[in-house]
Amino acid sequence: MKIQEARTLFIESLQHFYDAREAGNIFGIIHDDIFSLAIELHNDDINKLKEIIEKLQQHIPIQYILGEADFYGLKFKVSPAVLIPRPETEELVHLIIQHIKQLKLKPTLLDIGTGSGCIPITIKKNIEQVEVEAIDVSEDALAIAKANATFNDAAVLFRKIDFLNESHWAELSHYDIIVSNPPYITKAEFDALEKKVKEQEPEMALIALHENPFVFYELIAKFGKEKLNKDGVIFCELNALHAETIDTIFSKEGYKTEIIKDLQGMKRMIKAQF
Repeated sequence: MKIQEARTLFIESLQHFYDAREAGNIFGIIHDDIFSLAIELHNDDINKLKEIIEKLQQHIPIQYILGEADFYGLKFKVSPAVLIPRPETEELVHLIIQHIKQLKLKPTLLDIGTGSGCIPITIKKNIEQVEVEAIDVSEDALAIAKANATFNDAAVLFRKIDFLNESHWAELSHYDIIVSNPPYITKAEFDALEKKVKEQEPEMALIALHENPFVFYELIAKFGKEKLNKDGVIFCELNALHAETIDTIFSKEGYKTEIIKDLQGMKRMIKAQF
């Protein structure tokens, strides 16, 4: 089967699940990662492609099917134990990298709720001198993050800590930069998500399983007052629908804040300095 025929079959098989453009993009990922840029598929390849189509029709994201995701020019192992890295998080990482490049001292950084480890690993790979630490409550997520650090040859210290338990904060040091992409989707918003997200990705990484959906931001603001070094900065990804609420959380704690829009013009990041 010619590759163009396979592409047409692929898109037609997924027409009730993805629009043609997205299906075409997914086929491009499969072509590059599995078929080694082949121009013709043989029987084994065709069978493999059909297996992938069946999984996609079950709303399983292509990154989980392949077991990996691209992020900021690097490859990261992923599984349903961690969120799939998003383009908007790449923008957050780029913002932090640009900030670190302006610093004269060797900075220390903590990533709260690291998941796959894409944030701290990418920062470490791009700026060797930064000392990077990352925490998560999930052992499964930490196992993947450690594997990603090894795969990408990045020296990041990973630790299992329940950040919502303030008594554990004593185990952590002081930092020049604190970063987090915390669970920020409300329960009502979660129910409206696509099946490939709400049925496949870890719920605890998407929504704050707490009566207060902004609990992570409140605790990060509180934590920063205790653990930020002089002139230290907090960077967080946020829900654009609640940007003002999150800005108020940090402002009330005495931070100077800046809401930063992503490339789509959405209020996606906050920079807070105490």
